[in-house]
Amino acid sequence: MMDTDIHMTVTAVIPAYNAAKHIGRAIDSILAQTRPAEEIIVVDDGSTDDTGRVVEAYGEQVRYVYQQNGGASVARNTGIEAAHGEWIAFLDADDEWLPQKLAEQVELHRKHPDLAWSATNYEIHPIDGTPPRLTFAPETLGFLCSDTDRLENYFDALTAGFALSTITIMVKKSVLLDAGMFRVGQWWAQDTDLFFRIAYRWPQIGYLQTPLSVNHFGRPESITQANKYLTEQRCDLIVRHLHLAAEHNMSESFRPCAARLLTRWLRGYVAEPSVDIRPMLDRFSDLLPRNLRVEMRMRIAFPKFTDRLFMLYFGVKRFLLSKQG
Repeated sequence: MMDTDIHMTVTAVIPAYNAAKHIGRAIDSILAQTRPAEEIIVVDDGSTDDTGRVVEAYGEQVRYVYQQNGGASVARNTGIEAAHGEWIAFLDADDEWLPQKLAEQVELHRKHPDLAWSATNYEIHPIDGTPPRLTFAPETLGFLCSDTDRLENYFDALTAGFALSTITIMVKKSVLLDAGMFRVGQWWAQDTDLFFRIAYRWPQIGYLQTPLSVNHFGRPESITQANKYLTEQRCDLIVRHLHLAAEHNMSESFRPCAARLLTRWLRGYVAEPSVDIRPMLDRFSDLLPRNLRVEMRMRIAFPKFTDRLFMLYFGVKRFLLSKQG
C-alpha cells in the first residue's frame, strides 16, 4: 500500500438474505479490486438457503456475521458497527463492483480530504435481458457537476434529476454514526433517508462520472420491488424530512427536492389505478405545482378522458416540434 493511502482503511459491507445464487459474484468483485478493501464483512440476515455455506467457503478473506432476520437496514447497521475500517463501502449481495471502483474512490478522497462521502456512476443490467444502460450519460452530468469530481449540494443535484445508489457509496464510518445509520423499520428508501441525513451536515459529495458498479436490476423479491407502491412510507419520508431539514436550516434546499420526488411518485401512480393518491395530494398541496395538482385531480375524476386529452396534447406537441425541425 502506498504511504499516502495509509489512513484510508476501507471495509466493504454486504447485507445478504437468501443470496446463495449471487453472493459469490459480489464477493469475487471485491476481491478483484485493483486497490483491495482492508476488510470484507457479509451480514447474513437470517438466510434459509446456502448463503452461509457459500460465504464461509472464502475462509479468512471474508468476515461472516449471522443474525436473525431484521431487514436490510439492520443488516447494514450490523456491518457498520462491526467494521474496523475508517471508511465504509456498501455492496448488495446481487450486485458487483468493477475492478477500479475502490482505487478511484480512494484517490478521490486523497485528492479532496474535506469530503466526507462520495459516489460513482453505475451501470444497470436488467435481469429480463434488455440491454444494459448507463445511469447517467456524460452529457447529462455536465449541468449537475460544478467540478469534474464533486457535487456542491446533494439536494440541488437531486432536484435537477440526480440519484445515488448505495452500491456506489463510500463514506466515513464516523459520518454514518453521527447521521444515525440506516433507519430500522423502514422497508423502502432506507438509502434515500440516510443520504438526506448525511447531506444536512455534509451537503457536498464527491462524484465520479465513470461507471464503477453494476446493478443487476429487477429481482421481484427485492425489497425495493416488493414495496414499490407503499404511499404511506413515501409520505412519512417527506414529512419527517421537512422537519429535519428545518432543524438543520436546509429547508430552502430540501423543499424543491421533496417536490420533485413527490411529482415523480405521483406520475408513477397514474399507471396504478388501485393506488389512492388523494392523501398524498392533500398532505403536500403546498409543495406541488398547481398544474400538477389539477392534472392529478382530473385523472382521479375522469381517468379515461384525461388519458385521451394528454395523448392528444403530446401528439400535437410532437407534431409542432417536428415542423420546427
